[in-house]
Amino acid sequence: MHIFFENIIRILVNLWSGKFKNLDVGTEDYEIPVNVWDEIWRETAEGMRDIPADFIRSMGNGPGSFTVEAWCFWFTYLAPILLKGRFNHPKYHQHLCNFSDIIKTCINFTLTHAQIETLRDHIITWVETYERFYYQYAEERLSACPLVIHGLLYVPDDILFCGPSWTTWTFWMERYCGFLKRALSSKTSPWANLNNIVLHRAYLEQLEALYDLTDELASPNQRTNGLSSSEFQYEHYPQTILRLPCQKTYAPDVSLRRKITVYFAALLGKTIREIEPQLPEVTARWGKVRIVDGDSIASAWVLARRNEAARNTSVTRYVIQVNKSGSWIPQTCYGRLDEIVICKIPPEIGNYGEISGTKSDY
Repeated sequence: MHIFFENIIRILVNLWSGKFKNLDVGTEDYEIPVNVWDEIWRETAEGMRDIPADFIRSMGNGPGSFTVEAWCFWFTYLAPILLKGRFNHPKYHQHLCNFSDIIKTCINFTLTHAQIETLRDHIITWVETYERFYYQYAEERLSACPLVIHGLLYVPDDILFCGPSWTTWTFWMERYCGFLKRALSSKTSPWANLNNIVLHRAYLEQLEALYDLTDELASPNQRTNGLSSSEFQYEHYPQTILRLPCQKTYAPDVSLRRKITVYFAALLGKTIREIEPQLPEVTARWGKVRIVDGDSIASAWVLARRNEAARNTSVTRYVIQVNKSGSWIPQTCYGRLDEIVICKIPPEIGNYGEISGTKSDY
């Protein structure tokens, strides 16, 4: 898949930017001005703020920091929208969208023989159109048509012989190769060094599986309880893990104290006057929280300190029970996590532990 994301997509972007091997547009008109590109990358960063990290990592730093994965996501899902109306002629945008469709077909989990033959026809048409737009059948523009362009023509046969792309190319294999590269230390006997690395890793994996040594063989920055050095967990809240940053001396403002008071008053069956004087003036405030074996979410006050390109991970979905016509039914709600505040309730105003099902006063 590197032929798509490491090569052809970058070639197209460089052609549209006027930065490909000092070539001009020739008889065509496909270049996009610099100020328009600046707007495109700005819109890319703004759009990424609200796309969940499960889909793609942040791309807010621009194309200079794009990985293969980032180029795939950007060109396949964002470029057809972001570049619409940016060209002086719509035919270049249609050519872009056709390539996006080719990529989507190639990364399907399953493909029939009929789909592969249709893919072959689409690729042939796309390559011929590329030659007409960018190569223009001019000898002095031969550099606009590198081998990877015609390498596309062999992709359908590769899928027929080897199966869909996911069977032969994965990010997992790349990461394993990255592990081997980082561990390689011998310059005189690199092959023996690699053999030992693979063998010893296999030994450790077998020991971990046979004798339940997951904690003992964890990486140094992992605690034996599964928490990293940047995480904290209250004993009586095993499903909730707090994460740095942590502001240990935080004084909630009047508005926040009022909200906390109203919450505990309703929960404990007390009046606001009984609750408010007992609340601490200074407490701890954490930046992030995650659920065990689940995802993490950052609070809005932490995100406010980041740059504009940072992903917005403070938006959450939750389910509450709503009483309708005498029956309790689940209702899905959406909101934003503003702050994570630790508030200890004195025993004299009520036993919160009994209500929450724990022994804690928090």
